This record gives sequence, C-alpha cells and structure tokens, in this order.
Amino acid sequence: MQTLIIILSISLIGIVVIVYRGVSHVRSLGLEHGEITHPIGKIFLKFWNAVIVTLTYIAHSIAVFVSKIWARISHRIFKIRRKIVNKIEDYFKHKNENNLNKEAKTQSILLTTIKAYKKEIKKLKQTIEPDEVKPRDERKTD
Repeated sequence: MQTLIIILSISLIGIVVIVYRGVSHVRSLGLEHGEITHPIGKIFLKFWNAVIVTLTYIAHSIAVFVSKIWARISHRIFKIRRKIVNKIEDYFKHKNENNLNKEAKTQSILLTTIKAYKKEIKKLKQTIEPDEVKPRDERKTD
C-alpha cells in the first residue's frame, strides 16, 4: 500500500513539473492566448451545433408523434371497453330481472300473508300503549 502511495505522489509531482515547464516556456516566448482557433475547429463546432439542433428537432417531433398515437389508442381502447362493459351490464341486468320476476311469481301465498301480518303487528305494537301497573300495596287495600 505504501508503494502505491509513493508512486502516486511521484507521478503527481511529475505532472506538476511538466505543466510548470510548459507555462514558463509560453511566458518566455510572449505568446498570448486569444480566441484564435483552428479553421477546422470552427467548422467542427458549426457542424456539431447543427447536429444538436437537428437531434433536438427530431426528438421533439418523435415525442409529439408518440403522444398523439398514445392519445388515439387510449381513446379507442376506452370506447371499446365502454361498449363491452355496457353489454355485460345489460346482460346481467336482464338476467337478474328475469330471476327477480320468477321469484315474485313463484312466491307462495303463505309467505306473503305472513309478511303482511308481521307488518301489521309492528304497526299495532307502536300504537298500543302499555297499561300502567299499580303497585301491590294499593291493590291489597280493598
């Protein structure tokens, strides 16, 4: 581990020395860094900017196209689903109505009269007031 640290420190010192020598050489010659770039570099930058603009336009048009297709497909699926759900609900409603009608027709007369009597008894229980019971002491005084 120590050898790796020693090698790393030596290489860092070497990189610093190389950079310092390059900077001192440029300063001694009096070269100034301006916005002077190579002509091929300018052409490359223009080309790269055109590629970026083209790629962003393509990406935007693809995103718009995909969103339109997704909206159309989801709308069609919603319509088809609604039709299927309505058909299923109508089928089961029709089936349930038939079953309810059959039960009403086949219900016995005895059950209907018992239900009617129960309703009448409930009404009577609500209207009848319970008698007041006198205490035992008052009855014995006769």
